[in-house]
Amino acid sequence: MNINIEVAKTGFKVGRQPETQTKAPLAAAIKEAGKFKEPVVITVTDTILDGIDIGGPAGYQNKSNCAFWDRPIENLTIKGGRSLFKPAISNLRFWNGLNGVKSITIKDLEIVNGLHEFAPIRTSMGEVHGHITIENCSFKGIGGGWLGRGMKWGIRGHGPARWTIVNCKFEPAQEHSIYIDNPQGNLLIDRCTGSKNGRTFMQITNRPTSGLSQFGDITVKDCTCSEIKKDGGGGSDYTFVGCLGTLSVTNCSSINTNNGAFVAWTDTTNGTYPISSSEDFSFNKIIIKNFNATSRIAERPMLAISGSKYTELSGLSIDGGQCNIRFGGDYGGPRKNGTIEFK
Repeated sequence: MNINIEVAKTGFKVGRQPETQTKAPLAAAIKEAGKFKEPVVITVTDTILDGIDIGGPAGYQNKSNCAFWDRPIENLTIKGGRSLFKPAISNLRFWNGLNGVKSITIKDLEIVNGLHEFAPIRTSMGEVHGHITIENCSFKGIGGGWLGRGMKWGIRGHGPARWTIVNCKFEPAQEHSIYIDNPQGNLLIDRCTGSKNGRTFMQITNRPTSGLSQFGDITVKDCTCSEIKKDGGGGSDYTFVGCLGTLSVTNCSSINTNNGAFVAWTDTTNGTYPISSSEDFSFNKIIIKNFNATSRIAERPMLAISGSKYTELSGLSIDGGQCNIRFGGDYGGPRKNGTIEFK
């Protein structure tokens, strides 16, 4: 049985109880949810643009916009409550200094990047976080910063966490719609779209500079991006920097990129974790199926792979770039590939 909490601009109410009027009502509702042992669903009914610190940081106990429990936050859902349009909330910043987060779901919301903020959702660097699920959300930047796009990233996983990202739409960002370091457990990105970023659509890394090594599989499916630019930096639309499990990309597309469409990258600057102490590969297994990429303005290889122990490719439709496909070479990095199979 779920506990239901409703949040409006003026406050929150639990079930049929009267409204508690408060400052920073969403943060207050999250703190109230910590009183219950049952799963809690918080429904947002108004636009609430107060950025929130969740699970910390240490020393923020008395700040109205800091939401934490006396234990790690878990089994908590924050969702939009209107059918005609998504209520908007502002930045969600995850920390681990006040017990952190074990599991949380955010769904059916527009998440807006406030002025002077980096990303609508981000996890703190140097801390390990729990399972963050984001479903049916849209990401929006405001203002003229970040090369005129209003946000540097859509989702920024600075600190390692487990992520599930489903059916999300991203407005343009200076660099990446999704940028996740060293995911902890299986990562799923499903039915997401982005366009006109300045660097890549998504970048998932496994680098020693970001903390604990990634583990689990990375699954990306039914995603599409278009018109990714290069004014925000390097990379390809789908950029991956190491995976110790299976990296699977299925039914995805890249249209009219200025960079390249896909790269499995061995980072020569920051390094990547090898798959084992005795095997000098960055990727254990890569499977790419039904990948569509076309661009007449791409300046890099459309699909580039290096450092993969085993690669399986099927259903590719690729056209453009310096070349359609490159294995190894200077774009992707110096680690060799193992077995490559076309099916």
